Amino acid sequence: LAAQSRNQHVSMQGQNSSQKAADAYGGSFSAGKLDSVVNYATRAVSGLSDLVKRSSEELRTAGAGYGVESISRAYKKFILCDAERNRPRNSCPGAAAGPSRSSQPLDADILGEALDKPGGSPADKLDLLAREVTLRAVELEGRLEELLRASITDAEETLPSEVREVLRLGTYHESFLNAFDHKCFPLFCEEIVPYHQYCLALEVHSGGAYWQGVPDEAEIHRVATMGLSSGATGLKDASTFQRHLCSFDEFSSAQRGACFVWRWRSIDPQQKRQEEDRHTNSLVVPEKLTAMLCSAGDDPIQKLKLERQALGRWEQNVRKDTARYVQSAARVTDMYVRVVLKNWPTEGDEHEPKLKRCAWVEGLDADLFVGKRVFVAAVPYDDSHTLALHAMISKRSPEELSKERIAPYVLATDWKWVSAEMHETTRP
Repeated sequence: LAAQSRNQHVSMQGQNSSQKAADAYGGSFSAGKLDSVVNYATRAVSGLSDLVKRSSEELRTAGAGYGVESISRAYKKFILCDAERNRPRNSCPGAAAGPSRSSQPLDADILGEALDKPGGSPADKLDLLAREVTLRAVELEGRLEELLRASITDAEETLPSEVREVLRLGTYHESFLNAFDHKCFPLFCEEIVPYHQYCLALEVHSGGAYWQGVPDEAEIHRVATMGLSSGATGLKDASTFQRHLCSFDEFSSAQRGACFVWRWRSIDPQQKRQEEDRHTNSLVVPEKLTAMLCSAGDDPIQKLKLERQALGRWEQNVRKDTARYVQSAARVTDMYVRVVLKNWPTEGDEHEPKLKRCAWVEGLDADLFVGKRVFVAAVPYDDSHTLALHAMISKRSPEELSKERIAPYVLATDWKWVSAEMHETTRP
């Protein structure tokens, strides 16, 4: 960071050194001029080494704590480096650049429209909602400095003075752990999805008997932060980490320290109806997903993940019955294609038959059934999503048939998510 702030100074030094080195090489080559070049290079390397040492010292100073004041200092230094890192290659060095659009939550109206749209893959909608919930939670974590300031002001009468001091500085002593052992101080809550709040709290653990011999030294410790952005390297890992942050009692009895912890907290639907003045910024989701979120548990991301897994198992079971759906051909309106599909050969176990890819068809003109894409079956998942099966028979090219004696007709099947209103239910 310090090196970046002194780019201009270093650049000027480098230009002067290069000019002197060029002058040294300008005349006839001699040992004296070579020594001159080596001296200039040695001074340049020494200057850069001192610059790195000063940069390291500034970094240690900026990271002294994670309280309100230290966050402000660290953020001002970090934002300069972050803007340069995210700057497009074709922009000027001084141009500021914000975070990429892919890391920003969608507008609530756009998200609601995407979730309510009939048809489409419900798995994609579940993944989209889980992503948006995670992004909004991480966005709240990015407001830690603002929320700590508000907590100090709003809870001035309810929070002990020692706790307010920890919130302000972001550091604590050993005596603070022993004085407030196993205490949890709620600081902020906001409803992100229906019936689920994302809450910030300061939690204190002395470690119990395992740390009983530790003296109350004057050493200063930094308050750590635990949440989605600090405990996971990506969105896929976020839910797994967050499961360990859903209960205060899940902390190990030997864990020691004070930390800002973000936790999910579920809201009882009856309690939610009774609360009228509670601040909410909840997303609006379809009724089916809202009902799913009312199930037991505090973590909405984990609930969406389990629903996604259940959907995958259901879809896999439906696809296993492809052969039965094709051979029943109950929804095929073309009589010639229906006859061919009903007699298409299968292989494998009779309990789970699989369609053969190729077959012989005799006694019927190929023009009557080849190249026709037909609707075969529709299996509903819910009121808005149906898994539809289509099939088409094609014929191999004359070049393929001339090489060897193989079955000339090929069957291709395709499962696709559609709107429930497009097709009626089909059973194998």
